[in-house]
Amino acid sequence: MKQWPLNKAYFWETAPFFRILLPLIAGIVCYDAGVGIPVGYALVSFAVAAVTFIVSHYRKLYPSIGFIAISFAVSLAGWLLSYYDDIHNDTSWFGHRTGNARAFVAVLSKDPQEKDKTYKLPVSVVGTLSDQMLHASNGKAFLYLYKEDQPPALQAGDTILIPDKWQLIKNSGNPFEFDYARYCRRNNISYQQFLSASELVKVNSAASSDRTFTDKAHTFCIKTLQRYVKDTATLGIIQAMLIGDEAGFDPEIRQAYAETGIIHVIAISGSHLAIFFILISFLLSWIRNKKYQWIKYAIALPLIWFYVLMAGAPPSAIRAAAMFSILALGFMLQKSNNSLNQLLATAFILLCANPMWLFAVGFQLSFIAVLALIIFYKPIYKLYTPTNTVVKLLWSTVAASIAAEVLVAPLVIYYFHIFPVLFIVANIVAYILMSIVLIAGMAIVAFGSIPPLASLLASASIFLTKIFNIIIVFLQSLNPDSFKYLQLSGIETIMLYIVITGFAILLIRGLKPGLYIGLTVTCLLASLLCYDEWTALHQQQLIVYNMNRGSHVELISGKRHSILHTDTATSTEKKQYALNAAHIAWHAWKPAEAIHKSAVQVIGKRTVALLDRPQPQSKLTPTDYLIINYPVKAADIQQLQNDYNPKAIILSGYASRRVAEECKQLAAKSHINLHTTILDGAYVIE
Repeated sequence: MKQWPLNKAYFWETAPFFRILLPLIAGIVCYDAGVGIPVGYALVSFAVAAVTFIVSHYRKLYPSIGFIAISFAVSLAGWLLSYYDDIHNDTSWFGHRTGNARAFVAVLSKDPQEKDKTYKLPVSVVGTLSDQMLHASNGKAFLYLYKEDQPPALQAGDTILIPDKWQLIKNSGNPFEFDYARYCRRNNISYQQFLSASELVKVNSAASSDRTFTDKAHTFCIKTLQRYVKDTATLGIIQAMLIGDEAGFDPEIRQAYAETGIIHVIAISGSHLAIFFILISFLLSWIRNKKYQWIKYAIALPLIWFYVLMAGAPPSAIRAAAMFSILALGFMLQKSNNSLNQLLATAFILLCANPMWLFAVGFQLSFIAVLALIIFYKPIYKLYTPTNTVVKLLWSTVAASIAAEVLVAPLVIYYFHIFPVLFIVANIVAYILMSIVLIAGMAIVAFGSIPPLASLLASASIFLTKIFNIIIVFLQSLNPDSFKYLQLSGIETIMLYIVITGFAILLIRGLKPGLYIGLTVTCLLASLLCYDEWTALHQQQLIVYNMNRGSHVELISGKRHSILHTDTATSTEKKQYALNAAHIAWHAWKPAEAIHKSAVQVIGKRTVALLDRPQPQSKLTPTDYLIINYPVKAADIQQLQNDYNPKAIILSGYASRRVAEECKQLAAKSHINLHTTILDGAYVIE
């Protein structure tokens, strides 16, 4: 009789999906990084690796070769899945025909979304009109209709004819900005158009029969909520929490939720599905026999997926629904549960379905939060054992908040540069009040045909939401400003996770190597942060930002920034969007106490001249860099070069795109180093 081994199994033995999830992620990352492999070679290599693994596994020969083979096969599978998911590799993608077509046929994916100066229309291109023929095409794009007297009479499902005036989606080119172009590309969107209403022709209106049942249910929920919930802020929050519609969610309230660490309450996730399942279980509470408890899961499973699809299928909801499905199937088949392996299996399945979800912030935060709960919740909860039921419920919320924040905080700092100091208090309040509001929102939809009851529920929701928002805004005001401008590089974030892993191994498993790893990497991380601080204190640079049709010039000296020139016509929101990322990355989010504005600045040993208007001949002096902050014509560039003889001329956004292109052409012919922010992005002088 064999003796059972006394040593504990490694976690990758109890969670086998970990061993195939890592190579899948490696293959996806390689594709996204531009690693090119001939598709035929990749397919053949995948087949060879898969056969090698099968032979090694069933013949029980050289286990290491089998492990290498399956890892290589899964890596290639990740690359191939990413390749076939990328619409740019599809021969029928409409982007292959831009510039040579008469027009394109498109279908509106969503209703028009109102912006400051335009209406945004997400569309799916279904045809290309060229050579007097209509060719089938596919692909997604954005249309922006300039605002006129009347909003466009369009809705989701309408078929329209649009001209061939596509523009590639590009970034503004400002320092450390969000890479919007890459984000769109990962979502298979590369083109956009800016049109007037007269350039668009409506071919066909959407028929109600064309809409799916989930779309109709989504519309029904929105209309029911709008009929009873009269407070705009409350309506926006309930719609976001219940059906994933964030169009009416107030931006200031969103910022308050983000800065207090409760932005997750508006994302349809595991907690929402848990409440949904509890309600279903309550309705089926008459099923008492344990032998038939599986019926609850069998009924809940399709209803939960219907709810997720009705809410627009956001990644957080799909992840939660997929994990619930695995749990439910395990329960129905009476299999033992392994939360970690189920989480990794869910990640594996979802990444196979959509590889680019790997880079979605919501996807990352969602999985890292659940992983943190699996690892840290029980050890933290066991630190205190309350006897009172209410205290036990509150302590479970506190323990869950702390556990999730352990792994979520580094990622939040990396992406959003904030750390909510009072996240525990905010999460307790959110757990109590927003759970009630969410259930009330479900009840409003369910009892919409009973106006008195629905109105009463709506009034209660409005009251609770107003109280909740007052509390959250107060907690937001207590968060120190310095915790809103935190900066971690990618390497520093990875090092911080290694530190957390090391100390977790020590405290949870009691293994001393975890202590050595944690202390060693902590010292390296501290050294790197000290170097960052030293670099920030000694930096000096001048930046000409791209504000499109405006200008903004700043001098960063040490950890302070000074505005040398700005366009008053540009909105504060637009400026903050362009400046915040640079201020945080350079640790210069505080303005200089004494601003010395001068037409000539010295950066290192180089002189920089800022011209707000043409200068008389008597004030012309040679300079290294010449920044033009007023409208110029193409003919002026040669004269400016002759007058100042600079190494580079920087043309700010006062020039239109057409004038900027003319200036670039003339400068190229005359061998003048000309940089235009509207075409080339921001310019940094260090």
